Amino acid sequence: MLDREANRRLWAAMQLATDIHLYDSILRGLPVRAAQLDPLVLNRALRGRPHSEAFVTVTAEMLDAIAEAGQIGRSSRRTKRAA
Repeated sequence: MLDREANRRLWAAMQLATDIHLYDSILRGLPVRAAQLDPLVLNRALRGRPHSEAFVTVTAEMLDAIAEAGQIGRSSRRTKRAA
């Protein structure tokens, strides 16, 4: 069974990834294109956004920052997009 810290990091990776392939790459420590990640969650991880064409290697510290910040209200984001 995974410990609490590992579970928090898995949850944070799920928040950051926009699809299962990115989730896998994040967990493997592979660089991913910033534009492919959830921009609001990435902003929390980096305390700012990199250039959209930049490649980012997501670190444990970044996942910890996402987990500490908590869940973003997804329903409010959908409403803004639809408007």
